Amino acid sequence: MCGKYAHRKKEGLFVTHVAGKRGRPPSPHAEHRRVAGELRSFIAEPGWRTGHVLPSLRELAERLKTTLSAVRQAVELLKLENRIALNARKRLIVSRNDDPAMDGRGMVLIVSSNPLKGPWSAYGGALISGVIQGAADIGAPILIAHEHGLQTAMPVGFLDYPLRGVVLIGHFKPEILRAYERLPVPVVIADTPASDRKIHSVTVDNAAVVKDAVKRLVALGHRRIGFVRYVLYSLREVDPDSKERQAGFLEGCQEAGLPVSSEWIFNALATGKPDLQTMRRLVGKGSRFTAAIAADGYGASLVQRAAEQFGRSIPRQLSLVAFAGSTDLTFTGPRVDFTVLGRQAAPLLDQPKDPPIRVRVPAEWYEGGSVLKAE
Repeated sequence: MCGKYAHRKKEGLFVTHVAGKRGRPPSPHAEHRRVAGELRSFIAEPGWRTGHVLPSLRELAERLKTTLSAVRQAVELLKLENRIALNARKRLIVSRNDDPAMDGRGMVLIVSSNPLKGPWSAYGGALISGVIQGAADIGAPILIAHEHGLQTAMPVGFLDYPLRGVVLIGHFKPEILRAYERLPVPVVIADTPASDRKIHSVTVDNAAVVKDAVKRLVALGHRRIGFVRYVLYSLREVDPDSKERQAGFLEGCQEAGLPVSSEWIFNALATGKPDLQTMRRLVGKGSRFTAAIAADGYGASLVQRAAEQFGRSIPRQLSLVAFAGSTDLTFTGPRVDFTVLGRQAAPLLDQPKDPPIRVRVPAEWYEGGSVLKAE
């Protein structure tokens, strides 16, 4: 052996031994710099790409015949150089500066609980388009995982990439949201209230929107107003937006002095057709309701179809208000540009994880001709 160091390769990792040398011992600060140099050489090899997982700190210390402290210090140096990062599973991964798909801060993972194949709805297309535009606004490359199964499971493999953060689109079970809470990267959910979850959210100002709708109907003389909420068949619970809109509906009715009760609440099930037994109280013969507010356009369409079957005219016999996207001009009601809403999601990934940020997007009122004064 000659020179200050002698090298040999073991299991794909360069191992350096300090050759015997008389005199002053090496500085303890030099050890972690030596280890950092070995790691730089290691991850520069052609077989290692951005996102590849490195051995644990303890394994690195054993292979490099050094201390755990020296490895930790070396890893911190390489993190500052954007050569090593932590992925969402808190594992060390390669993060090269020269990778054209990376900017040193990782990619944005977009997780949609709904399939993206086939024709998209106007709402779904607008929302995901906005999210993608938001990622472009912060200069981040994207990965997209999608399918119904992601409501109850996290995307396999995607969390191993170097991530800047995660944007969720759609509805997810509480236990899945709790799992996303535990990720070390920021997470934001678009157009679904985060409730008490420790993640960021961008959603409509639901309660204020529906309170305004109640106020408008009361001003037209309506004193008995039904509220139609959407029930998620896949998760077997009321849609989170519907919950907030229902709270706004009840508060608006109470402020207006209306004798609101649980009988004023109706469910719209994702079966594709109205439940006539349920809708009979709202639109059937002898119904005392003169108006209805649907939490979304789907619920409004079920009310309209049920009214047709019971022979009631909209809006002459029943005024109908529906929440919808800006391109839906079918019914009177609040409208939101979901592209604008979705575009505000990705920039939140550049904010600290804690405290959670709640962005509320206002709606504009649209006169669609489905509301008249009460007779």
